[in-house]
Amino acid sequence: MGQTVKVAIVGAGTAGLSALKVVQRHTDDFVLIDPGPLGTTCARIGCMPSKALIEAANEFHKRHFMPELGISNARQLRIESREVMKRVRLLRDRFVQSPVKAAKNLGERYISEHAVFEDARTLRVGETRIKAEKIILATGSKPIIPEAWQHFDERVLTSERLFELETLPESIAIVGLGGVGLELGLALSRLGVQVIGIEQGERLAGVADPDVSHWALESLSTEFPIYMGHQPELDRDAGQITIQVCGERVRVSAVLAAMGRRPGVLDMNFAATGLPVDPQGIPCFNPDTLQVADSGIFIAGDTSGGRAQMHESADEGRIAAYSALQGVELKPYQRRVPMSIVFTDPQIASFGARYDELDLSQTAIGSADFSFQNRALIMGVNRGVVKLYADRKSRKLLGGEMLVPKAEHFAFQLATCVHNGMTVDEIVHLPFYHPTMEEGLRSALYHLGEELGGVLPEHFLPYKTD
Repeated sequence: MGQTVKVAIVGAGTAGLSALKVVQRHTDDFVLIDPGPLGTTCARIGCMPSKALIEAANEFHKRHFMPELGISNARQLRIESREVMKRVRLLRDRFVQSPVKAAKNLGERYISEHAVFEDARTLRVGETRIKAEKIILATGSKPIIPEAWQHFDERVLTSERLFELETLPESIAIVGLGGVGLELGLALSRLGVQVIGIEQGERLAGVADPDVSHWALESLSTEFPIYMGHQPELDRDAGQITIQVCGERVRVSAVLAAMGRRPGVLDMNFAATGLPVDPQGIPCFNPDTLQVADSGIFIAGDTSGGRAQMHESADEGRIAAYSALQGVELKPYQRRVPMSIVFTDPQIASFGARYDELDLSQTAIGSADFSFQNRALIMGVNRGVVKLYADRKSRKLLGGEMLVPKAEHFAFQLATCVHNGMTVDEIVHLPFYHPTMEEGLRSALYHLGEELGGVLPEHFLPYKTD
């Protein structure tokens, strides 16, 4: 059985559904292919359920600060992990309703099967061969579980399995301390789980700035033990798992594998297209148009192996669709200012250029220590540092990295400044209300101004010329 369509979208996650909205405005000659489960990575197993878990953990953790505020008996509070997980799943089920409905409302144009390539224009989907003028690959990715860990069965968890637990384990090892591992490790620790964290690399959450990296390790190590630069070994032990790391043996009830994700395109027999791939097997593509070589295939979201963030995936889905619907001459699309947020406490964030992307000989760096930030002190969250980078010649803000409370808001504000091409002088001239967390940013900007040429705070107020 065969079918011919103008556009085939493979994957019904954030990128695929964003592409779908664009394609639907131009043609009804398309199919959406996804074997399920539907609901997008973000809504079903990622951003949203994890934030529900984090919210419960952070609220419970506040009991330690309440006596300082004069609130008694706070330490008598208890956490009911069954109720926590029940709420996480209820919210998760609410979040996935819209993306599930979007796919199922397509009727026969939604195909719940796995797709593989037969050639650059043909997909084998179950028992059906689909020929498409254009193919948009938005197959997403899945958590990596080392082959040697497969026999540990349900005791090795991923973000896909964690939120299905009715109650939390007594103890857990988090292997991989990127954004996902750190967020879940801190949340579980604050909910009463005995947590150890293991990172095989030398960075937490990909932090590049050495000062921010130092603060992150110092701060988060007070919440649970962290082992950096080690490869753990797992063994069964009386119904539990023994982790051997750094010469120590630790018994845990479960292990959370958070060591990255494997792009779904690797399971699509892409070699049958004859198109080039990179050393990891990802199709080679133009980052401005998302076109694979000179073919009718376009790639978007986690499939590309790029920045795995929801807003980036949504943008790439739209760009891939726009490119697929254009003629021969494809228009390049301008991407948003890079931004990343890890919802730890304090939060970790970056925007624009990161430390390891800078030409340090042409860059001024300013910083502010949030240990002395007044608003943060009042709220009992006075920890962390913000680092800002500016071009010495143009004085424009280039980017920054930070470990500070409310970093999710700061990153957006400062990314907006980078997007608008603002200089440090222009940014500092903006109003900063007292007392707010944003005053910590102003301190970093003042320091950055000094590094750019010894400018005093009052010099940031320009004379009126009219």
